[in-house]
Amino acid sequence: MFALAAIASCAAAPSFATPIHFTINNVSFTPGGGYGTGSETLLDVVFAGANGAINMNLDLNVGQAFTIGTVTLNEDCVNPGSCAGTGNETDGLGVGLTLHFVNPLSANEDVSLNGTATPGPVNDTNGNGDVDNKIDYSLAFASNTFTFGNGGSFSIAVNKLDFTATGQQNLTGTITLLSVPDGSGGATSVPEPTSIALMGLGLVGLGYGAKRRKS
Repeated sequence: MFALAAIASCAAAPSFATPIHFTINNVSFTPGGGYGTGSETLLDVVFAGANGAINMNLDLNVGQAFTIGTVTLNEDCVNPGSCAGTGNETDGLGVGLTLHFVNPLSANEDVSLNGTATPGPVNDTNGNGDVDNKIDYSLAFASNTFTFGNGGSFSIAVNKLDFTATGQQNLTGTITLLSVPDGSGGATSVPEPTSIALMGLGLVGLGYGAKRRKS
């Protein structure tokens, strides 16, 4: 009975590592060559990084969201047929995002993420019911995994932005601690239920063997 209770207790108690402190003290964007500042032939989008340092303490497998910055679509050419051309709006629209880490990576280490942007209709129509191909815009970043220390790793996921009109939206990221480095304290991973069950069965066997020896 005691062994079965021990199994239930182990299965119900999750094992988390000692929290790891994360600090990002600078965020910067590098827009591709297809962005402009109001030109009718270049997509006018403004990228602004978050002000101040980003700080967080993460437990193993517990993700935490933070504000990366803002993205503002200011496209002047909003009426179909009023622009000389939009060919440049389909070229060089990638966006580089750099996060300058202080912790837990080595001091002053940068992490780079690449965003893919797409101009054109995103379920938007103008007042006449026609699809407006010039002001709509979407931006997506692939999830990335990074390592630190001896065996530590974390992932960064960034939300996808879809603009169906001009305006500003927040760009947010989520950091998830996947494993902690050796020597930082705490478990390096969360035990699987199967492993816990096998350990419990082993304890049952040891107890039964001891009982037989006494009798």
